[in-house]
Amino acid sequence: MRIDYEGRALVASHGSHTPRRIVWHDTESHDAKGIRDLAGIATYWHGISWGPGAQIGVDSEGFIARYVDDLEIAYHVENHNTGSLGIEIVGFARFVPSVWLLRRVQLETVAQATAEWCRKYAIPATLDVERGISTHKMQSQAYHGSHYDPGPGFPVRRTLRRVQAILGGAEPKPPPKKLYTEKAYWTWVRWYLGEGEFRTSGPHNKTVRPVTLPATIPAAWWPRLQAFVAQRSKAER
Repeated sequence: MRIDYEGRALVASHGSHTPRRIVWHDTESHDAKGIRDLAGIATYWHGISWGPGAQIGVDSEGFIARYVDDLEIAYHVENHNTGSLGIEIVGFARFVPSVWLLRRVQLETVAQATAEWCRKYAIPATLDVERGISTHKMQSQAYHGSHYDPGPGFPVRRTLRRVQAILGGAEPKPPPKKLYTEKAYWTWVRWYLGEGEFRTSGPHNKTVRPVTLPATIPAAWWPRLQAFVAQRSKAER
């Protein structure tokens, strides 16, 4: 596994274990350019007396941080840390599916890291809180915790299918050089759907268009939007 930031000197471990399961989390923190977001998480954990942590972290650019060795216990789930490998995914539980699905590099990196662990430790690529892959919310429901990350919008089944595809021999997808290659288009998608930064508690106002959007929406954008919504709905079934 490629490591872009080394944080083991700052993050506590709590004895040894044999990995049996993988747990997906989100960090409830913002992106920062480069590895600054991943380094900030290690510094934050270092200042907490009871020693929270996780084995790795993945940010929106696909950078990977190593925080705790695989064979060492990290405190990242209530009452079920022994045997659990944690992946901290930079982002927020409030993200809607369309926001997560725009983070293609991050989701692909999470899937590849998960698949690597599945191979190495004979962990089944199935949703299971005991011996498989789960979210922090699933662990909380099973073991009386309080966390619900990575949130209802996280594409759990889509990411799981990608893990299974990698284990089945699918080639890793080369990440695009930039996270947003068509910023105006994706801003329009989030605004039109009333999601992401345009999400409100009341009715979505489609009349106040962001100044960054063109005065006339290109005709080619509409069928792309329909295809995106259909693909997203299919991925979350």
